[in-house]
This record gives sequence, C-alpha cells and structure tokens, in this order.
Amino acid sequence: MRPVFVLLALTGVTLLACGDDGDEGPQASPNNGTTGGATTGGATGGGTTGGTTGATGGGTSNTTTGTAGTAGTTGQVGVCEQGSLLLLSPEEGDVLTPADDVDAIEAGVQIEVRVATDLEGEVVVTVENETLGFSSGVLSDAAESVVSGVPLRNGVNTLTAWADTGACYVTRSVQVTLDGGTSCVANSECPMGELCQEGGFCQACAAECSTDADCAGGRCVQGCVCVPTFERLLIEDASSVSTGNTPGADLDAVGLRKPGEAERFVARVWESNLQGDDNMFNDPALLLGEPDADCTTTGFVSLGGRGGFVMVGFEDDALIEPGDVITVYELGPTLCPEQTGWADEPYEVSVGVSNERDLFVEIGAGGPGQNVIIVPALP
Repeated sequence: MRPVFVLLALTGVTLLACGDDGDEGPQASPNNGTTGGATTGGATGGGTTGGTTGATGGGTSNTTTGTAGTAGTTGQVGVCEQGSLLLLSPEEGDVLTPADDVDAIEAGVQIEVRVATDLEGEVVVTVENETLGFSSGVLSDAAESVVSGVPLRNGVNTLTAWADTGACYVTRSVQVTLDGGTSCVANSECPMGELCQEGGFCQACAAECSTDADCAGGRCVQGCVCVPTFERLLIEDASSVSTGNTPGADLDAVGLRKPGEAERFVARVWESNLQGDDNMFNDPALLLGEPDADCTTTGFVSLGGRGGFVMVGFEDDALIEPGDVITVYELGPTLCPEQTGWADEPYEVSVGVSNERDLFVEIGAGGPGQNVIIVPALP
C-alpha cells in the first residue's frame, strides 16, 4: 500500500465561466477542450471532469480533449512517466546482522536506507518496512537521500521506498534478511548474557550485573540488567456495593501466564482486607489455586466493596513482568455468561515489590466485559 506522507501539492485548476442567463451552461470557446483535458483532467487527475467539460463545451476540439482527459484519470497522483528510483543499500537479498545497527540507544536493529532518484525538485522520500508496518521519510532535493532508523525484524523484511513529488511517484522494493541469531519472544529464551530485542532476536548486552547479589533489592536478568522484583499482585475493589452476603468483586482465582508457559495461580496471600459486615465469603484462602467455583456461589472470595483488597503471590514465586497476562476470574457474566443476574464488579490491579501499598504500580483495571490484563512496561 502506498503510504501518504508529509507533502501536499496544490494543483491549479482552470474553471469555465457560466452563461449569464443560466440557459446556455458553460460557454464554448476554442480552449474548452484544452482546459478540460489538459488542466482539469490531466493535472488534477480527473479524467471524467475533463471529458464532461469537453462534451458540454461543444466543438471538435472539445470532443478530442474530453477523451484525453478521461484517459488520464487513473488516480489523483499516479506513477511518474519520467523518473526512476534506486535502492542503493541495502540491496535485494542482503543479509544484515546486529552489527549493522545504527542506533545504540533504541532497542533492536535500526538501519540506514540509501535511495537515489532523478526526479527534479523537492521530493518526499519514504521507506516502509512492510513486515513491521513502519514508515519513515525525509524531504529532499538531492539526487541521493538517507532514511535512518528503519527497524528490522529477525528473518525476512520487505523494504519499499517511495519518491513522491506531489504530482506523481516512483517506487522500488527489496527483501533483506536480518540474521539476529536466536529468535525469541521473552528474555528467558536467550542465552545468559543476552536479552530479547524488539526485533525478536537475542543480542549480547552491556552487563551491569552477574548475579542477584549485584542488585540491591532487585534481581539480575540474564546476567545483564538489574530490575525490581515485582512478585506481589494487589487487587483493590472499586465497587460501590458493600452490603449483602457477597459484597463487591467476587474472585474465584487469579492467573499469571507467561509467553510459552502454563498458567500459574495464587500460591500465597501476602495481605488482605475483606470488608462487609454480612460478607459470607471472607476467607482469603479460597483464592488459592485454580478456579473451582464453577460459576456457583461456593468457593470464592468477596472483597467487600470499595476499600477491600487482597495482595497475592503466584506459584514458583513467579515474578510479574512486562508482557505477562493476568486473568482475574471474577464471578460475573464475562466469566459466567449463563448467570444473567450477576454483575461484573470493577476492580483495580497493581504490582509491587513489598507490602507497602503506597509503592505499588497500577497496571490495569477490570470490570464489565474485561477480566484480562496484559502487564505493560514497568519502572
């Protein structure tokens, strides 16, 4: 698909004067056909307009020009009849590696793409990595241009360059391969001393740690970087319902799923405050393990309305990391569609490194139609 990028061109259009008495329509003149076909039809790209103007104006010239206008309208901006575009580097079939990265700060591999065109005047040069859906470009009047910061994904990438004058364009595509080594989705899939990059490959890191002992209050990931140990999940009730036997959000279980791994469930309740004077489901131990309420009124925990909360940890002392999927099995129509009289109660979800609730970082919220949270980037 041709990207629309940066430059807008304003094309002059000559309009024909209308008859004063309103009956004659556009006035015939020797130039009517030329105006309709060459200016309105050709430059604007409206061949139909050109043809109509010619026919209305009448005369031999009009008929000829109207036909030319119609033939010229394949679109508002078409392929240039004169001009060419070359992708100087990378070339078709090139194999690139992380050593070709031109941006030491941005994650992944970013490359420079060199383009040459003989189109005259200012031209918008755009490079699109169709594999990633990424576009970047520059405005240039030089014969050669460099578009920097084009990201690559591990494997085959299709790069398409465009040179656009505003009136027409030329384009060229190549396929290149990024050989980034080991493919990955998560850091755990990489060898020690390497991290999973945004392009889907493992890359050696500049190590700031080798063991957890090098990280005060955190852990060392892959022998590379220190990160906080977010091992606690806090679910706070945001419901206005605080009365009755099952006040507030009703939790059957909470799951943590990492890419490529089985779902883990709550193995420990660090702290809780289950409210509601008549709350019959205020035993936090009922939150341990897999979902077992089977959409019935047994085996779950009611948080008790606003102010109620539970703070939990997962099996295997699993840490909560960006990209993990949190599923809150809250008993409502989202989880139990056959229970039409139930409601999805709202709640907020945060992560922390200790029991100090003021230091928790909110990662999302649940409620009507929503019980799955993908963990975003964490500080």
